[in-house]
Amino acid sequence: MQETFLEEVLEYELSPFPPALFDETSYIMRKPDKTQLAKAIDDYAGSLSDEAVTNEVPQTESYVLDGGSLMHRVPWTKGSTYGAIADSYVDFTLRNYGMATVVFDGSTISEGQYPPTPSAEKPSKSKRHSNNRFTGKKEEFLSLDSNKQGLINLIIDRLRKKGCTVMNAEGYADYDIVQAAIAVSECKTTSLIGEDTDLLILLLHHMDSRKKTL
Repeated sequence: MQETFLEEVLEYELSPFPPALFDETSYIMRKPDKTQLAKAIDDYAGSLSDEAVTNEVPQTESYVLDGGSLMHRVPWTKGSTYGAIADSYVDFTLRNYGMATVVFDGSTISEGQYPPTPSAEKPSKSKRHSNNRFTGKKEEFLSLDSNKQGLINLIIDRLRKKGCTVMNAEGYADYDIVQAAIAVSECKTTSLIGEDTDLLILLLHHMDSRKKTL
């Protein structure tokens, strides 16, 4: 039996689990602090070059958009129909990114179902279509999955009619967004537009770092 010395034992944390990864009271894995990670990346890139960090979208031949981020970038006007709101997303996309590829998070709502008006308005089912008018708050509307997915279905339909490539992923779309960007970049210089730090982490893992087209 190998002899154990106290000095050697005390060189290590006396814990049945890594405290940096797990909460000490609930034993549940800690959530990643993506804000701190994003700041660290931004600071490091800025220290390398004044041109490394920019607020301008790079001009490339094609763009892949995170649909979840896109949903929060277009302002809504009270009294507008849901159809008009969907059209405003299409106009925003075409104006800024041309014939982009857009990837949305998935849902169990069937394709083609229109968004219901928020429950406080209590419309009849027959009136739940794109001519309904928005009268509530955007954040409250999008907080309900059925509302959000219904509006996404409207946007998808209109984007496809304009010639954009649209995907409705099964579940969270981050992996599908990254894979779509990598696939498009095989043929064209491509920019991935999104705000989630997970997208960057997935890109670093999956993309070929020797290629400069993404």
